[in-house]
Amino acid sequence: MKTLEYILAIILGLLALIFIEGLMTLGQAFVFEQYNWFGYFIQMLLVSATIIISIFVKHEELSKK
Repeated sequence: MKTLEYILAIILGLLALIFIEGLMTLGQAFVFEQYNWFGYFIQMLLVSATIIISIFVKHEELSKK
């Protein structure tokens, strides 16, 4: 059951990241033809950080129960 909660936290974090990226860049974050290596690197960092933060937050919530 805990695994399902971790997966849900990651999915919600990624959805929030996609929403915020879309708002901040007015949709240009999803035009991958304009990306260079730096754009892909930043995207990888954002996704990785979102996954790590989501797992950390959910772990803190579950450890308090």
